[in-house]
Amino acid sequence: MRRTLIIIVLLTLLPDVYIWLCHLRCAPVWLQLAWWLPAVSLLLTIWEFFARHRHHVLSIRLFFTYLLCVSLPKLVFSVVAPLAGWPVGLTAGGIVLLLSLDGFTLGTRRLKVRHVSAAWPTLPPAFDGYRVVHLSDIHAGSLGRRSRMLQRVAEAVNAEHADLIVCTGDHVNQSASELTPYLYILSSLHSADGVYTVLGNHDFVGNVDELCAHLHGMGWHVLRNRSVALSRGDEHITLIGVDNISTWVFARHGNLSEAMAHADEDSFQILLTHDPAHWRAEVAGVTHIDLTLSGHTHGGQLRIGHWSPAKRFARHWWGWYHEGAQRLYVSAGISGAFPFRLGAWPEVTVITIKRDTQNSTNNELCGRTRNI
Repeated sequence: MRRTLIIIVLLTLLPDVYIWLCHLRCAPVWLQLAWWLPAVSLLLTIWEFFARHRHHVLSIRLFFTYLLCVSLPKLVFSVVAPLAGWPVGLTAGGIVLLLSLDGFTLGTRRLKVRHVSAAWPTLPPAFDGYRVVHLSDIHAGSLGRRSRMLQRVAEAVNAEHADLIVCTGDHVNQSASELTPYLYILSSLHSADGVYTVLGNHDFVGNVDELCAHLHGMGWHVLRNRSVALSRGDEHITLIGVDNISTWVFARHGNLSEAMAHADEDSFQILLTHDPAHWRAEVAGVTHIDLTLSGHTHGGQLRIGHWSPAKRFARHWWGWYHEGAQRLYVSAGISGAFPFRLGAWPEVTVITIKRDTQNSTNNELCGRTRNI
């Protein structure tokens, strides 16, 4: 993490140093002070977030807004200008700025419905073809007036006629009241086995009891370090949920051992846990949990092909991962504390779990994606 922090600081400061040396070194003192003030402010934000382990929403938004709308265009200019001249460098930096602005506006609305599937030999026959809709990271406080976005999410979810709907945390940014304007929309979600959710790191910033009361009022079941059995005739699978368990920065609230205390060890098990880092730390190779569903990373919110800055922070940041027969799926989520999406579009995931009669160990099936 220290290396990542150093890279961020260098990518922020070096373009400023280059532009100052080439164009502003002889400018009036007031202009030079104005030039360096934003960079100093960003460094203070970085220090607060990384060194003091604070993640206030305003600080997060200032940090990423500056990086995307100021630092990144400056960096592109500083790389291109020495090679092709300042007019080309200015054009390249302007294109990056326009893409960033698109990510702030249209990108947050490009909802995708992603259909994926995977198979296990341990799945009971009655659950072959069982369909789970996976939501994550609603971050209601970032939706603002975009209730239409969440209405589209609800319509897309209900159109799937799923067997089960799950959400893997971060319903709000920092206050349970952020969910109030959307209670009527989220309470409309329905599936054969109901809606289950767990709490993420942002859900613990405000009043947790108030938030859980909202969730229960919507008809959602909150799994706080506990498990439930889902039945089809005489057969069943186990759904396990834990409060947020992170390996870095964010406080640990969950307890997997407590959650599994009453779970049927011989059943097919699905775990809901907000942070995918938990899968490597306590699940894969340690438990018999077959499928783990997570969010938290937002797919990096910026993705170009298979690259994302999230790779610097998270080993498991989006899509399928597996160790033996154990699977992890990480959702890109719906929103974020910082409302920006470019490439890593908002996502509703429909996961079909199947029974694998061939007992294969690498059987993720490529899915399909459609726009909403």
